[in-house]
Amino acid sequence: MLNVTKIREGDELTIKLSGGIDTNTASQLEKEVYDDLKVVKKITLDCKELTYLSSAGIRVMIMMKRVLGEHDGELVILNVEGGVKEVFNVTGLSTSFDID
Repeated sequence: MLNVTKIREGDELTIKLSGGIDTNTASQLEKEVYDDLKVVKKITLDCKELTYLSSAGIRVMIMMKRVLGEHDGELVILNVEGGVKEVFNVTGLSTSFDID
């Protein structure tokens, strides 16, 4: 199960993720953020309560970064810990994303 909480302030959007992102929930995240990608300049993903991340979730994050980049936006990922951090490190994507 994935819970998505969005907080928008002007052209910045913070998305708090809790639960897991897998093949079943990745499409939920994509639907939740798709319309926002073209109207905000910055999206911050707060992963403090994210417990699982599969390749399907990584795919959505790559898409988010690409779409935001098309209009000089940015994607920031915060509070990456444990197994989720390991996924970024193993895939080599920890250097491709702005992860704090």
